[in-house]
Amino acid sequence: GRHDVNKEPHPGYLGGRPPHYWVCAYANNQWTLASELVEDLAETSFARAMRISMGTVSVVDSSAGCFGRIWCVYELSYSVSREYKKEFMYDFVTAKEWEDGITHGAVAITDGLSAQQEDAADKLKHEEAFPLELIEKGISFKCREGQASVDKDRERIVSAIGDESATLDATVHGVVACAALRRALEEGGTRRETFLEAVRNGKVRKLQLSLGGSAADTAETWREVVGALDATATEELSIGTKLEELPVSSFGRLTGLASIDMS
Repeated sequence: GRHDVNKEPHPGYLGGRPPHYWVCAYANNQWTLASELVEDLAETSFARAMRISMGTVSVVDSSAGCFGRIWCVYELSYSVSREYKKEFMYDFVTAKEWEDGITHGAVAITDGLSAQQEDAADKLKHEEAFPLELIEKGISFKCREGQASVDKDRERIVSAIGDESATLDATVHGVVACAALRRALEEGGTRRETFLEAVRNGKVRKLQLSLGGSAADTAETWREVVGALDATATEELSIGTKLEELPVSSFGRLTGLASIDMS
């Protein structure tokens, strides 16, 4: 349900403390941007803010423009590398369109379960309104193709990302693909293959997937899904199924698992 931010904070958030957001469009002085874009990228306001944060939220518009802007790509590189903070979270949110065609509210895809989600099935219910076409753009972009208003900025960021561009692309694609994996598995065909390949190449750290009540809830599907997970990189797994028996042998290869929730 909806939580009134004017009342006591939701107990599931940050140990009962209300969350705070740093919004670059408002936090930076747009009249003196040059002072924010220092030569050392690690000392830009973006990087300094993320170093003291618990995660990043990408606000995705109707054209998924954030995946095509080089400064957003730089922030993504911080968000998914987790080299400096393992528990750093990456979420993305977009406007939700109601039946009357008017945009109201928002729908978010979270890195793991949110405070309002109890399990993988609950996560699916919250996230299924996220437009599939935006997710597809999130598993196809190339960070080196990101654009900037100032060519020098683009050159600096591309240089900083360097040889890690392919890894960055794959990691973000994997995180995004997990968000709509059930829908892709149900549809089958090329989309199913594309999403599973994105999960495989992205070496995802966690997956919440509920197939209970779906035509895709088969032993073969679970073999494919588990087969797409990285043996050592995948640490958390939460799955929902109505099958009486799962292909247990498939799970044995996931040696990096720290937690597993089967419901």
